[in-house]
Amino acid sequence: MQTHIHHIRFSEVPYLECQPWIIILHQLNETGTVIHLPTADALTFLRPFNDIIDCQNHIKSNERSPFTLFGHEDNIRTWFFNNNIIPDNLEDIIVFGIDRNDLRSFKQWLRRHSRNIQTVLPTDQLERELIMFGMRHIENVLDDFQDPNTQNLLKQDLQRLQAALDDCFMRINQRLDNEIAMSVEAK
Repeated sequence: MQTHIHHIRFSEVPYLECQPWIIILHQLNETGTVIHLPTADALTFLRPFNDIIDCQNHIKSNERSPFTLFGHEDNIRTWFFNNNIIPDNLEDIIVFGIDRNDLRSFKQWLRRHSRNIQTVLPTDQLERELIMFGMRHIENVLDDFQDPNTQNLLKQDLQRLQAALDDCFMRINQRLDNEIAMSVEAK
């Protein structure tokens, strides 16, 4: 079964109590592409949004909570063109969906617009970065919870993320093996 960003199921317990809240924004337009995440079921720490306005309203309505936003490049551009305001509680923005050939020009464009944008990722690195980000996030918040049931939930999620990372690396290795085999055959 193919899975993508909108198949992520946010787990309110325990992640509503974690700080910062981590959200992902990928609003598809008529020319947009679906971004496949085979390990979407392990990304329960992420709250997905498929509408820019809903995402902005969620951040505004929770102004006391810090946020980290993973946002698709088209959606971040639209955000800036429409209002160019980054709320104070939006601490970090990680942009994904950029073609490798456009990375340099996109980074130059970003320097003019926001200090909050920490990382720019090509689409093929998104899944791996989400998994590793989630693992770091869980490790950072694990000690904040005294309840053993909540700690067990977080540890189970951490194990699922570790398995998802193994799966991700296995697919990367398979792709690289295929590329090497194709280049050898071409000679």
